[in-house]
Amino acid sequence: MTVACGIDYGTTNSSVAVNVDGKVHVVPMDGDIACLKSQLFLHRDGDRSCGERAARRYLNESQYRTRCVSCDRTPDRFIPPLESTLTWLPDACQQYVPGGGCNDARFLRGLKAELPDLQFTRTTSWAIEYRVESLVAIVLQELKQRAERFVGTSIPNVVLGRPVVLGQGDEEDQLVEDRLLRAAQRAGFQDLAVCPEPVAAALEPVHGPAQGVILSLDFGGGTFDVAVLRVFDDGGELTPELEGVGGANVGGDMIDGVVFDRYFAGYLGLNASEERLGFNLPNRVRVRMRTRAGLVRLATERAIYELIDRGVRSKAGPEMARLRDLIFGGFGFGFYEAIEAAKCDLSKRTVSAVRFRGGSLDVDQPLRRSELKAALATILTAVHEAISDALTSAGKGPDAINTVLLTGGSSQLSAFQDLVRKRFPTAHIVTGDTYTSVARGLATIAPQFFGGPA
Repeated sequence: MTVACGIDYGTTNSSVAVNVDGKVHVVPMDGDIACLKSQLFLHRDGDRSCGERAARRYLNESQYRTRCVSCDRTPDRFIPPLESTLTWLPDACQQYVPGGGCNDARFLRGLKAELPDLQFTRTTSWAIEYRVESLVAIVLQELKQRAERFVGTSIPNVVLGRPVVLGQGDEEDQLVEDRLLRAAQRAGFQDLAVCPEPVAAALEPVHGPAQGVILSLDFGGGTFDVAVLRVFDDGGELTPELEGVGGANVGGDMIDGVVFDRYFAGYLGLNASEERLGFNLPNRVRVRMRTRAGLVRLATERAIYELIDRGVRSKAGPEMARLRDLIFGGFGFGFYEAIEAAKCDLSKRTVSAVRFRGGSLDVDQPLRRSELKAALATILTAVHEAISDALTSAGKGPDAINTVLLTGGSSQLSAFQDLVRKRFPTAHIVTGDTYTSVARGLATIAPQFFGGPA
């Protein structure tokens, strides 16, 4: 039996497919669900988990806190264990604040969007260091183990999907690929290969390839990727040829950020003046609050905690108290889930609402599809330009496209689909499996890298 696998590690969801003697199967996760949420649960005792289990554990344990006065990892008490599978800091917990405390659990999501950041190499909690690659590896290892249980044998090789564009230049794009490969090695894979995600989506055996010119659009949680492929008959076998690519750093999480800026920045004191606060709030706080991944980074910064805590005693005290609860009180996960739920609800109705209560937060904010569509203008402009770049690099006009393939969670947005239909009125528009098209395609081409029947 010849086995290989393909993994689509996504900003929001991840999936794995296996190629067994030339036949491709998507590996089921929990029940009939075909994807694993790209989210992590970390606990001060060293425990960790991912997917839906991570969310359940965090909801059950997020309320528990340890005060610094009773913690054994403060500067005057901490002694790193001599034998441990964890990476301990040599100089105690970096979140230590006299009279303070911290949550016993953390919830991380959206790490893929942070991979091109040269400055983001690790995060720390409870005197434990978590490097970026080791965090990504938790998800990849879970996918690997599930795939191995599915086929009943070990799988040493993997084809990883990678965005066409994720950083702001070649150096950052290469960093993303390097980090994904290192994470795969940490997860236990030995033979590694990479393939652009929109190319893989066009190759998956359920919806393609079909002869002619295919435009593959992969609109996920953190990236929008475009590939133009020409598929031709090569001696009875359909063969794809990549002719052009494009991409943009926009996705579903950025849409959440648009909602956050429009409706909640003021509620949380991010627009408060220096006169009301008594100091200037660093701009990076507002920028990072737009995404879950950014909130994760803020939650580890002691200086930010001290600054916001100072703001609680200012004229903007109520707003700063909400901000402190959201970042450091363990309410971030539920808050951003409420935003995402309301956003998704707008694909089915014209009016929805963000509803959330926790700590000092009490939110019941109406959302209207018309307002969201106007707010998405910048994102849709980036999508339009990325498609134009791909067509230009391929030397093709819209009329040359025979088939448009849509995949990725954000491809379900009505505003995005309207844009595609208007841009390609004569093309056949096909909606691939939202969360597994890329993984299927990666597994389909795995024999080209590792041998075995195609």
